[in-house]
Amino acid sequence: MKWWSRLTVLFLALSVGVNILLIFRLFDDRKQTKQLAERLRMAMTPDQQVLSWERYFASMIAYQGFRQNDLQVTGVDKQSVPLSSLITGPTLIFRYKSTDCGQCIDFGLLKLKKLAARIGADHILILAKEPQRRMIEMLRQQHKIEDISVYQVEVLNTPAETVQYPYCFVLDKDMYISAVFIPDKAYPYSTDLYLKMIGKRYFSTDDAEPQP
Repeated sequence: MKWWSRLTVLFLALSVGVNILLIFRLFDDRKQTKQLAERLRMAMTPDQQVLSWERYFASMIAYQGFRQNDLQVTGVDKQSVPLSSLITGPTLIFRYKSTDCGQCIDFGLLKLKKLAARIGADHILILAKEPQRRMIEMLRQQHKIEDISVYQVEVLNTPAETVQYPYCFVLDKDMYISAVFIPDKAYPYSTDLYLKMIGKRYFSTDDAEPQP
C-alpha cells in the first residue's frame, strides 16, 4: 500500500502546484488587462475628452425638439416615398453622410445590427446622404444589415446635420426629433447605454443592450 500512498501524495502535490500556477496566471492577466485599459484611457488627450463631452451635451440639448419635414426619401430600389409613410410608431433613426468619419459609421452600424436582433429591424431606419448607391449596398453587405431599411435623403431638419459624425435619434408619428445621440467609438459603453435606454423606453425590451 506504500506505493499507492506515495502516488496519492504526488498527485495531490501536483494538483496544488497547478492550482497555484493558475492563480498567479489569473492575477497576471488581470494586471495586464488593467494596464491595457489604463493605456487606452491615457491615449485620449484632454482636448479629445472635452470634444467628446461637448458632442454629448450638444446632442442632448441643442439637436432635438425639432419637427422633421415630411420629405421624399429614396430606397435602394430607387423608389421614392414620403418619410412619414415609414414612421408608424417610435423608430430609431441612424443618420450618416458620405462625408462623415468612416470608422464612426462602421462603429454605429455594428451597434445597430446588434440592437436590431433585440428590438426588431422594423423599428430601425437608416437615412443616408450617399450619392453612390453602390456604397450603400457595400455597407449593408459588409455589416450584414440587409434586413434594416435604408433610404437616401439629402438633408434633415436638425442642426445635427452640421456635425461630421453619424448620429441617432427617435422619430415618432408626430415627426418630432427626440433622444438625439452621437455615438463615440472612443466610448463604446456610452453607446451601449444609450441603446439600452432606447430599447426600454420606446420598445419595452429589457434585454435591448448590445453585447460586446
